Amino acid sequence: PVHHVIAKAPADTSLAPPTSLAPKASWTKEISSTELTTVAGAGGPILLTDDGILALNSKDGSVLWSYERKHSTFAPNSYSDSPGLITSPDGRYVATQIQLPNFIASPQEGEAATTLVFDALTGRLVFERQGIEGPLQLTDSAILDNDTAFSLTDGKKLWNLSDGDRVDYSGTAGHASFILSQNGDDQHRGDSPQSYKSTITLRITPQEDLSAAVEVDNVLAGPPDHPDYPAIPVNFIQGWAARYTGEIDSSGDPVAEAISLDALA
Repeated sequence: PVHHVIAKAPADTSLAPPTSLAPKASWTKEISSTELTTVAGAGGPILLTDDGILALNSKDGSVLWSYERKHSTFAPNSYSDSPGLITSPDGRYVATQIQLPNFIASPQEGEAATTLVFDALTGRLVFERQGIEGPLQLTDSAILDNDTAFSLTDGKKLWNLSDGDRVDYSGTAGHASFILSQNGDDQHRGDSPQSYKSTITLRITPQEDLSAAVEVDNVLAGPPDHPDYPAIPVNFIQGWAARYTGEIDSSGDPVAEAISLDALA
């Protein structure tokens, strides 16, 4: 059973995330849950608990909206066993996947799941699709659900990948572009494990045109946990990442620059 409470008041655009760190906490709130995932929405923190989703007012911690679906199993994100929430770069949308029991649907190509996308300010459900559990990406106006992209404005299908192609990244994408793949290229100088220069090659595409996909080399990635492991995937912040320019500074270290995924796509 689903218990869905949408925000009573119209979306409050003044609920913007703070731009500085206060010396003391503004409020506290106790949450009873064995697992807890938190992301930053446009109106405040959004929590995934054992029972569902809670969106809190950033000013006082009160509940803006909630989506309760007890005894459901929320799918984990790509790189963790914890249940996942995905946000758009502007924080306006939040998405998750709920695993479906086999007696409801048992597709041969994977585990059945329902993808849900909510308006982060009001809790309004803007997108729902039953499909296969897998990677999710959000731009400011579209979703890439496994191998198919949809508009969040009108639900229109934008495109889908060819058979055999698969996206391997879940999370925030560009404001208007998706990450199709990221291939690690571990490099290190000398024998010191601390001297890694880990990079990834990205393949990105404008959300409206899959045929315009391009590759971006030398994008910074997290150093591997072990010399034999691949680089840790990139974190994209509001559609931005960083890449090495190929230049070396006066200390002999590589120079990097900030890059916009949308501009490159």
